[in-house]
Amino acid sequence: MEDEATSGSWVLTLLLLVACVFLLLWKGWPMCRERFFAAFMDHFNRSAHDQLEAVKRVNFASLRTAASHDPELRRMNALRVLEVGVGTVEEMDMVESSSVDVVVSTFVFCSVTNTKKVLQQILRVLVPGGRFYFYEHIAEFDTKRHATRRKAQELLSRLGIWPFIFAGCMVNRDMLEDIQQAGFSKVQAQRFCSPFEQLLFQMVKPSLMGMAQKGEAFAVKSYTCPGTH
Repeated sequence: MEDEATSGSWVLTLLLLVACVFLLLWKGWPMCRERFFAAFMDHFNRSAHDQLEAVKRVNFASLRTAASHDPELRRMNALRVLEVGVGTVEEMDMVESSSVDVVVSTFVFCSVTNTKKVLQQILRVLVPGGRFYFYEHIAEFDTKRHATRRKAQELLSRLGIWPFIFAGCMVNRDMLEDIQQAGFSKVQAQRFCSPFEQLLFQMVKPSLMGMAQKGEAFAVKSYTCPGTH
């Protein structure tokens, strides 16, 4: 179990590392910011690939029960899926209303400028009964055990340090309430900690995954984070 002293130790180390990167990119090589972010994301995707895929398999398990709204696709046992990214999720006007069976987002809502607007767009493009699957990193929710991480997330986000380094990413958000209030008739979600062990990924370890549907009451589960190295 991670105690507050242990948490404080790794948070301080990570804050110093992030501060150094920030100063280098801001004062030393500002033109390298995009290259650094691209390199970081490549490292993240390669280093955490197995952990990410394990979480996605759990989250997307119910896709096996989904059926397309389109009769032709239904005969083919296929679905029309729209996977949104940071660069596309806020510009979906070209997507026809009620045309998509499933929308998927992974680590997207940390960087959007208007969460409520994006959710309305997702609702618009989904067919009746369509599903929205999400997997997002969020603000620390277990503040009794990990108050230091939550304070660090707030500090880095409010000062603009983390968004500056990581292309607008905010680590102090939790979009669950917005999803619950967006107009979906069914929301199933759980807060948990992604199984990331690398020091640099600890700020994005608290996570939210689930499914929202144009369909009954929502259920929310919260689990505490395991110890952090």
